Amino acid sequence: MDSFIPIMITIHLENGFCKLSNMPFDSILAKLHFQQEMNNGTFDGDYYKQLPFLKMSDGIYHTSKPFYEINHISNETIIKSFNLNLYLELDGDMTYAQKILNPNSNHLRQHKIELELIYTDKITYYVNGDYEYIEKLLQNLNFIGKKTSIGWGKIFSIEMEELKEDFSLVKDNIPSRHLPDISKYKSKNLYKVNIPLTPPYWRTCNDIALVSKDTL
Repeated sequence: MDSFIPIMITIHLENGFCKLSNMPFDSILAKLHFQQEMNNGTFDGDYYKQLPFLKMSDGIYHTSKPFYEINHISNETIIKSFNLNLYLELDGDMTYAQKILNPNSNHLRQHKIELELIYTDKITYYVNGDYEYIEKLLQNLNFIGKKTSIGWGKIFSIEMEELKEDFSLVKDNIPSRHLPDISKYKSKNLYKVNIPLTPPYWRTCNDIALVSKDTL
């Protein structure tokens, strides 16, 4: 996989809203790639290995953060509570019965989560990689963002377009994603933050990345 080309990926949402992170698209492609390996029985358990279908330079993949126009924003509240009846149906251990029956217990406390929903018609990513392989991976992408289990971020369609110019790292002189802390990317409009430079982005690390002030 060395025939890399600049690509624009446009995701159209069916319900018009999602809870979206600002992480580059390599995180989504990595998840799809590893899931495919799992399905094929070839995954070795290494989530840190390099993705062969994406261009990499200066230690980062050529994949942008999401670009979108916000129609409006809403605040949503989700209440999470422990269902005692379900627990009993599943032959749950009643060792902690007193705590389970108490909704304020630290053991299985009821709590609420407040999330900000973005309403937008489409989301655009810029990628430099293997067009055919990425197209194949995206056939299995049906939702995007967080809380997809309750229908948020349902995808209606995905379009891919080959570009002549690579916008995956920089577009209109503005960073398209967080960049490594090296001299070629430094400018007065960037901040230093502690973020992993490559997926998995949930891991803890000592990486220092440069991010645009507009993203903070």
